[in-house]
Amino acid sequence: MIRRFGRKINYVPLLITLIIGVGIGIVCFLISRNILIGIMFGLLSIIIASSIISINIQKYFGYWEISKDGIQYCEYDSFGKRISAIFFPHFVKNISININNINSISLKKNKGLSDPKGIGPNGAIDSSYYIVGSALNDFTDKYFFNVALTNGKNIDLSAFDDTNDINKIVSDISNIIGKEVFVKSTRLGQKPRTRNKL
Repeated sequence: MIRRFGRKINYVPLLITLIIGVGIGIVCFLISRNILIGIMFGLLSIIIASSIISINIQKYFGYWEISKDGIQYCEYDSFGKRISAIFFPHFVKNISININNINSISLKKNKGLSDPKGIGPNGAIDSSYYIVGSALNDFTDKYFFNVALTNGKNIDLSAFDDTNDINKIVSDISNIIGKEVFVKSTRLGQKPRTRNKL
């Protein structure tokens, strides 16, 4: 059995970067009537756009898979690796972790953003709590797996796949690795306590 999560990096980030850079370059050329200024601003825009896109590479293209053999994942732990993945997505290599090198896997929840002051069950804007709180959770309240290796290294991996059934995902991973997956302070099989449904 193999469980796959996230999407593999593709040429979309590079395409977006180039479109932004070329577009701004053309606009600057049309305004200044100087090709050197157009090229300069175009290249600068490509650098800025790729840097901004690299921040969210792990979120949108955090592909990994787990099987009886272990875990394969794409590592984006440095700025250089993220930029390389944008410009050369075809050459991104998966890192393999043997099943015997996994010490433990635990499901965790990002802290995300807190509700604005005055909004909440005891706040001045009590009626808007559900709407605002739900919106904030949709953007920030995400689960991830923390994989602790025998060498002391910790890796954070996305907990979402096509089903988004977190309890089934936890159960499947536990069956694959033959170990319990820790869910917060509870053990596998107990439903994680969340405010909103996944």
